[in-house]
Amino acid sequence: MPRYRQIIKEDGTSELVEISSGRPSNHSAAVQAFEPFVSPVDGRVIADRSQLAEHNKRNNVVQQQEFGEEHFKRRAKEREKVLSGSYTREEKWERKAQINEIINHLERANQ
Repeated sequence: MPRYRQIIKEDGTSELVEISSGRPSNHSAAVQAFEPFVSPVDGRVIADRSQLAEHNKRNNVVQQQEFGEEHFKRRAKEREKVLSGSYTREEKWERKAQINEIINHLERANQ
């Protein structure tokens, strides 16, 4: 497995130079690549994992990868239940009460 060193040039660009092609020692650090992206939530550029953690905390969001496969299966069943109209009367009443509470909360916030 080759090892590389990143060299920063005077013009600000960087270059990877192979320094060894042998096996890494047990003391080698693992480096995971992080592709910068623009947040769809607030439009800021997220360039590293610490910025991602701050962004998630600030905007009260989580990455999709944090959910397991069971979560998505359960949500698919719930979605099918909604689309087929098979909610019970109590479930419909509870949902209407939740919507009413959200509307009341938003109205109080805008006063």
